[in-house]
Amino acid sequence: WWMWWMWWMWWMWWMWRQYLNINALKSLSHLQKNHELVLPHFHFNDISQVNYAALKRHGFKGIVFDKDNTLTAPYSQGYYHPNVKIAAEEAVRRFHGNVVIYSNHAGSPDDAGYQCAEQIEAELNIPVLRHTEQKPQGMDSVVEYFGCKPSEIVVLGDRYFTDILFGNLHGCLSIYTDPLTLEGENFAVKFSRKLEDIYINMLKRKGVLPPKQEKLQQELIIDMNLYSERTKPFKTFSE
Repeated sequence: WWMWWMWWMWWMWWMWRQYLNINALKSLSHLQKNHELVLPHFHFNDISQVNYAALKRHGFKGIVFDKDNTLTAPYSQGYYHPNVKIAAEEAVRRFHGNVVIYSNHAGSPDDAGYQCAEQIEAELNIPVLRHTEQKPQGMDSVVEYFGCKPSEIVVLGDRYFTDILFGNLHGCLSIYTDPLTLEGENFAVKFSRKLEDIYINMLKRKGVLPPKQEKLQQELIIDMNLYSERTKPFKTFSE
């Protein structure tokens, strides 16, 4: 029986290391008075519906992509769909290379020798930020990388309590994109996603609006929404 007990303890420790985001738990305290911090400024089906030219024209200087279920399938290295690849390349072109991937694993101290980060960079052709903090903390490393203010940075991702909170907490423009696929996603993430959806829907029913953002003007809202309406999304699990 003691062998089963040791196996169980090891498995629990591994799960804790993999899926428990202490920074996210700490940042939940901000939501007690500022519920709007988890509401994105824009919500699109995927990153191909984002008007990168408009973002650049309105003064934004850097793009931060999440990786899993934003660019790739969970725990995969290559682009999930050709449209995602085209959109990412468009972002790199419009922002003259000021685009980076912020992953809570790749590029972190948990990524031994940054091997995972290097594999992703080779596959996606986008730099992976080296950092020491998990989202929603870690904006200092992003600001240092781009050399601009947080208000001039756009954060895109598929998680409300990490990616969107990460952007809003520091004054960035936040864009939520629907998860690309549920295949391969672990139970902990699926469960967390359901809880997040319940909370977000509750806020919307109460009429809570996203936080104000320094560069978010009506002209940009129109440009972004018109572009997304003209861009037919490819099929995802949510459709």
